Amino acid sequence: MEGSYELNRFTLWFRDPSIERDYQVAWGRRALKPLRWSMALAVFVMLQGIVTDRYLATAEAAARMVWIRVGIGIPLLLAIFALTWLPAAQRRLQDTVTAGLFLLLLTLMLPSLIYAPPSPPIVILGSTQLILVSTFVLFSLGFVRSTMFALGVLAGTHFAVHYHHMTGPDVFGIFFMQHLTTLVCTVGGYLTERRDRQLFVDERLLAEERDVSERLLLNILPGSIARRLKGGAETIADAIHDVGVLFSDIVGFTGMSARLSPEETVRRLNEMFTTFDALAARHGLEKIKTIGDAYMVISGAPETREDHLMHLADMALEMQRSVVEVGQRLGEPLGIRIGIHAGPVVAGVIGKRKFSYDLWGDTVNTASRMESHGIEGGIQVSDVVQARLQGHFVLEERGTVEIKGKGPMRTWLLKGRRQGPATTTESGERAPPSAQPV
Repeated sequence: MEGSYELNRFTLWFRDPSIERDYQVAWGRRALKPLRWSMALAVFVMLQGIVTDRYLATAEAAARMVWIRVGIGIPLLLAIFALTWLPAAQRRLQDTVTAGLFLLLLTLMLPSLIYAPPSPPIVILGSTQLILVSTFVLFSLGFVRSTMFALGVLAGTHFAVHYHHMTGPDVFGIFFMQHLTTLVCTVGGYLTERRDRQLFVDERLLAEERDVSERLLLNILPGSIARRLKGGAETIADAIHDVGVLFSDIVGFTGMSARLSPEETVRRLNEMFTTFDALAARHGLEKIKTIGDAYMVISGAPETREDHLMHLADMALEMQRSVVEVGQRLGEPLGIRIGIHAGPVVAGVIGKRKFSYDLWGDTVNTASRMESHGIEGGIQVSDVVQARLQGHFVLEERGTVEIKGKGPMRTWLLKGRRQGPATTTESGERAPPSAQPV
């Protein structure tokens, strides 16, 4: 692992604090349910211990242990169980459970070993080993926290043995098995947590790769179309009754590119098209493609909306201004020719290895002719577009133009937003007073 996913070889914590926090949150989500079951099991073991105390300790010690278990142990376990339902505790679940178990160790194990020494002493081994194994296996607190807890159990065992002046072979057996269990659990915990953290990193890297693929796919296809493809759709073809289509061509760019290096030509074209892409995103429009210095964008597809043509007109006006600004910045006399038409289209995805979302139909052809038969610095629109925009925009009649493949058509030039509130919407309803100039 490299970079931000680098681990501290001793603690196994990620060196990047934000990655460590994410790991703890992921661990908490995964371990929450098993931890709750572990707490429930621990309560059951605590209740069962009330019965076994009668056989493993004196009557006086067993009576004391009942109060220790019922008054301290079980309430503490239930408190830890309740804490796992709090969002703040869930975000730091390992710390929450570790703190609770340490408190349980101090308030339950030590008093039980002091006031109710088991007989025979080997029972100490059984009880403390149960605590050690459950810490690593049931609670899975991680290498550092489990090791600290194990050291606390060992310290408690040593204290109990010396406090009660226990001697003999049993004591040696207790210490030997106790340390051996701690060593095995510690090594196992280290290897287990290292594996878990590696799995976490692998999942993160895989998710990052998926995000990159998702972004690349969304750069090629509209979001709704990408989701349909990911959902298993093999053929995507839609008949859409109302789509606005805009074609644009940068006037003067061909001559400018002949004088520039390939790198500078691409850089300047990319600067303009990046500006157009930002405008399309801001207005909720869909860029379809670029061919040379031509740019195609649509409105009303694949997501339909009633005011889509107004947003397309706004974008056309802003494209005009942006090209002029770029030309002034570059010291080049640049202009743009734009054409807009609206109507029914067929839209779909073509290709298997290289996807492309495209549109077909007479509406597309007419929009292309509006651009190619337009004038430099002008936005030429059809009669259909003029009828739907006239309440919101200023349009100047250009007259009848002979359109290749269409014959004579009356066309209009889009000049700007109409001052003041609009009179009607595209659907014929009165527009709100907020329709102000761009």
